[in-house]
Amino acid sequence: MTRKEYELVFQAIRHYRCLMTDEQEVLSEKILDDIFYPSFDSLTQEDLQNVQ
Repeated sequence: MTRKEYELVFQAIRHYRCLMTDEQEVLSEKILDDIFYPSFDSLTQEDLQNVQ
């Protein structure tokens, strides 16, 4: 996904945030994280320590 595509998704979610329940808002943040950081969840603790 390009940065331009991500920005479009981000803006769409942001504009609907006022209509979301708290649960939906948390889910929208998770969706954005999954889009922007797709491989982060697959990193091991050792991988994360090597980055620091």
